[in-house]
Amino acid sequence: MRKGFSKARIDKTKITLLKLKAAVTDLSDDLGGRSKQPYKVTIRKIRPVEIDIVTVGKINNNIRFEVREKEPHHNEAHFHITIRGKGSGSYRISDFSAIESNISSKTEKKLLAWAQENRQILVDTWNEFHGYRITVA
Repeated sequence: MRKGFSKARIDKTKITLLKLKAAVTDLSDDLGGRSKQPYKVTIRKIRPVEIDIVTVGKINNNIRFEVREKEPHHNEAHFHITIRGKGSGSYRISDFSAIESNISSKTEKKLLAWAQENRQILVDTWNEFHGYRITVA
């Protein structure tokens, strides 16, 4: 190894979370518009054995993207979007159709456009936190 250079090793989990943070930051900029201040974006990893809800992205403490464990009413690969005071919904990762939702259609359209652009991040997050692989065509 040459002097002044060091080899850094980043595991797959950190890469997934870094991609997710970049994607959520892009979405927050889109939702914020030009006249508003940028949203604060927080990404964190919580091991599923410690808690039943994994918050994979949060925008300005108002919009949360979550993957949850042990939901008896829908076990297929899905994610949740919760908007404080405005609604929530759960969506299939396979086709982004709503399992259940009360989010306004205008906001839902923007959020699902982000989800479609970042499908692989959602798949990787689901696989990481549920311990098995899903395939999305």
